[in-house]
Amino acid sequence: MIGNRIGNREEKIKEILEELGEPQFRLTQINEALYGKGVLRYSEMLSLPQTLRETLEHKLGSISSIKAITTIKSINSTKVLFETCDGLPLETVARPDFICVSCQSGCAMKCAFCSTGRMGLGRSLSSDEIIDQVLYFKSTGYKISNITFMGMGEPLLNLEAVVATILELTDPTKFGLGMRKISLSTVGIVPGIKRMAELLPQINLAFSLHSPYEAERQRLMPISTTYPLDEVMKALDEHAAATHRQIFLEYVLIKDVNDDAKHARDLATLVKNRPLPHLFYVNLIKFHAGNKDITFEAPEDRIAQTFLKILKEKGINCSLRSSIGEGDYAACGQLGAMIDPR
Repeated sequence: MIGNRIGNREEKIKEILEELGEPQFRLTQINEALYGKGVLRYSEMLSLPQTLRETLEHKLGSISSIKAITTIKSINSTKVLFETCDGLPLETVARPDFICVSCQSGCAMKCAFCSTGRMGLGRSLSSDEIIDQVLYFKSTGYKISNITFMGMGEPLLNLEAVVATILELTDPTKFGLGMRKISLSTVGIVPGIKRMAELLPQINLAFSLHSPYEAERQRLMPISTTYPLDEVMKALDEHAAATHRQIFLEYVLIKDVNDDAKHARDLATLVKNRPLPHLFYVNLIKFHAGNKDITFEAPEDRIAQTFLKILKEKGINCSLRSSIGEGDYAACGQLGAMIDPR
């Protein structure tokens, strides 16, 4: 079924293998070809008998649930526009150090500075559709080392499929990644944050903060009216206490909006007032222009460096991230900027 939250590719394969009376090791051979070698056609899985290859190809067709439409390559990033079987767009970005996957087509959060939010939400993706983004790059020879759920969509509003995806990514018979090689970013969905401590305590959790002030954050991120900043920070404190894992606070610097010295000082105070302040790390990111209707601008380098300096002087663990992929609309907040409205 299109849009199945979990995905059912492996179940279909198992059903066919059972119907044909094939031995159990056939599934292992298929997984080795798919996850180990990135083979995306049953007909090319040469470890299988030819008749089985032909049967799987006939009954199941294409392995991938998404189709690559456009690829934009630069020195440090590759962005691919995919389309789902029901014609919805999604984008994925690969950099030398990680693949940034999407968990939804579009996004319902409508953050003021994000191009994806201007698309609205098409629907949540199934775990097959998320995994197939990774498999596409695997098939091109990309070494799968780190995965970030920081592409299109809010992961904690598609939690069932995202958890299923992460379990597949960390399955030793499939991709075999360590939990700490996976990062997830949320705008602050409190029930989801609380469940993450139970379900996946070892992955890296990031929170899109962007302002230390509630009223300003509500203007930038409407979701803050549902989950106020104080409530989110309390949930993050509980997560830190339960997991003893570092939490990343993502902060997009926007010219003349949230980039002055007062914001820096109050951000530092917000972090220092946590019960476990040493477990919070601030990632500063300069605003990336995307959708033409978004009129924000990035601050000058000296302003960003001053902001960083203030945080460091206040004893905050922090860094200013490089803007790789900005020219190709492949940087944070830019996914969907070049997708035509449907």
